[in-house]
Amino acid sequence: SPDELLKVIKTTLSDKEVLSEKPRLCEEALKIIEQDLTTDSNDKDKPNTLQDRSENGLTAEKVDAEITKFGGIERILEQGKIENIMSVPEIGLAIQQVAHNLGIYEASVIYNLLYKRRTHFAHAPPGWNIGAAIGILSVIDQEPNPVIILPEGTSIETIAHEIQAVLIPGLTHQENLLLQNSKGNFVDLDRGLVFGEEVDLEER
Repeated sequence: SPDELLKVIKTTLSDKEVLSEKPRLCEEALKIIEQDLTTDSNDKDKPNTLQDRSENGLTAEKVDAEITKFGGIERILEQGKIENIMSVPEIGLAIQQVAHNLGIYEASVIYNLLYKRRTHFAHAPPGWNIGAAIGILSVIDQEPNPVIILPEGTSIETIAHEIQAVLIPGLTHQENLLLQNSKGNFVDLDRGLVFGEEVDLEER
């Protein structure tokens, strides 16, 4: 399942003998994501909801309520769809950052995974005030069809955060922040993620 990636990170960090074996972690992480994309969609144990749909950690209900205010996700996509994500430099840089965060050294791999996830990008409509968020266009074969909604001026780091949430649906908001802040340095990844300790994100 998608959130198995976090289990791999935790397992790797708890084993002193493999702490320096970053390539092993990267290979397993990529394998898990790709395996999830090819798993039988009828698998009842397979998570099909995104756990982190907002850069600000808002609940899915609050995100959906904001989307409804603007006529629904279909209308937001119709009016603001980014047809060519390569035309937005920040998205390309964010994809590179995600590749780095996951220890995957080919950004093309992330592009491919986003395509397999049926991911769309859209500009936020005027008046949108909850920051970057993810809408669900529809559910196909029990898989979410995500739309990453980006307000004007959204930072590269925030776009990367939303992309990670799409690629790893089992990732919570806090785990996503910790993974992002690690910047690929899993050895120094916050021990709170490993051992379930309380983490003060304000200090990060």
